Parts: sequence; C-alpha cells; structure tokens
Amino acid sequence: MSFRDVWKSLVIAAFLAGAALLCACMGYARTPGEASPSPSAYVEVTRAATPDPTPRPSPTPSPTPTPEPTPEPTPTPEPTPYRSEAYPLAPKSLRTREGGRYPEEEKLNSDPDKFLAVVDLTNQAVMVYERGADGGYTVLVREMICSSGIEETSRSPRGTFKMGEDKKRFAYFVNFNLYAQYWAQIRNRIYFHSVPYLERDDRTLIEEEFWKLGTPASHGCIRLAPDDAQWVYLYLCPGTTVTITDELPADEQLRARLVPKSTPEPDCYEIAR
Repeated sequence: MSFRDVWKSLVIAAFLAGAALLCACMGYARTPGEASPSPSAYVEVTRAATPDPTPRPSPTPSPTPTPEPTPEPTPTPEPTPYRSEAYPLAPKSLRTREGGRYPEEEKLNSDPDKFLAVVDLTNQAVMVYERGADGGYTVLVREMICSSGIEETSRSPRGTFKMGEDKKRFAYFVNFNLYAQYWAQIRNRIYFHSVPYLERDDRTLIEEEFWKLGTPASHGCIRLAPDDAQWVYLYLCPGTTVTITDELPADEQLRARLVPKSTPEPDCYEIAR
C-alpha cells in the first residue's frame, strides 16, 4: 500500500470518528421511564432589584455663632456732697408783701457744742462735724462748697472763732447795693451767707457769682449756695466753734463732689397769705 493510500485511510477514519461523536451528542435519547425534570426541580434564581441609591443628605452647615450683645456700660453715679438725713432743711419763709421782708425762721439747734464747722480754704469747702460719744468732732454731717475772700484784697481771717449772735434772713450789703440770704455771724463783719442777689427777691440771684463757688470771690465772708446758707442759719447757733484754715491738703475728690450741677431754682418768692 502506498503512502498516499495510508494517509487517505487516516483522514477518512478521523472524519468518521468525528461524525460519530457529533451524532452521539445530538441524538441523545432518554431511556424509557426516565422522567423529565419537573419545573420545581430547577431552582429559580430571582435577581434582586437594584435598590435606588439612598440620597445622602447635604452636610448641615455649622450655625454662625451669634455675637454676644455688648452690654451697655453702667453709668457712673455723679458724685454728690454728703448730707446727713438727721438734719434736714426746713421750708423757707415767704415775703409778707411784694418787695417786703422775709420773716426770720425758727432755728433748729441751740447747743453751741453740738457741731464744729471747718472752713477749708484750700479746697473752698465747709465741713460740719457732730460731736460723738467720746466728745470728739468726728461725725461728718454736711459738706458744702464755698467762696472765701479774694486773697489779694479781702482775704478771709484764719483761726478758730466762736460764732456771734447776729443772724438775718435776707439782708442788704450797704457798701455794694446787693442782698444775700441767711446771714450767720462768724466774727465782727465776717459772716456765712448765700451768694448775692440784685434785690430782696430770690428770683434775682446773680448767676455769675453763683458759678464762682469753689473759688475765692467774696470780700472776706464765706459765701454758700442758698440751701447750704439756710442749713448753717438753722443749725449753727451762737457760740458754735468755727475754724478757718488754709493748711489742709488739696482733695480733688472732695471738690468733684461739691461742684454745683445747676443753678438753684427760686422757691420762696411767693407772698405769704
């Protein structure tokens, strides 16, 4: 047999073997009695639905901090002179007729040892002290701003004095053609009294002179605001000790307390009925 014949026989044999294998795969026949698989025999795989994506919340912005309100500054109380409530003022006397005189007022103290008055020329102030249980004058009862005598021409006397007897409700300056309220004699022609007025009428206060309180401005007397002059007139009786001194140190806090805040309102210009 030739090589060609052998090769042909091999090709034919290979072809037949492949054909037989193909037929076997396609022509598979169930044997009798072999049941077809029931549908339940198959496991049905249900494909889970793809869930909708859960929305992611937007990040909540951090709240902007509310600034704390700036507190209103508490106003500093205005300093005021010390006034003991134990020794109040009294109603002022009224004129008896238009242009007439003012009646004298009842005095509220007759004990010359009850009070000590110190006129502080350095600070242009008057302090009145009450005698304490130990006999010393240590209890402050009133602070008052004043004007003493002008140093170059009419300086107030220095020293310790016993107050005189003379008191006047609303009197006249003969040399100056002016008036003042509540005169209380310190010695000779030196008095405590109010700032001056043009007439015997408290509506005629000379405001320029009032605003000089706190500086030397008088002709030797100790000028006071009208209410302070009334207080001295009522409570410092004849024989009360008064010390006038220029040896006390400057005290800016005292002066700040005493400086006037406004012009006093007239309150006794009515005519008594």
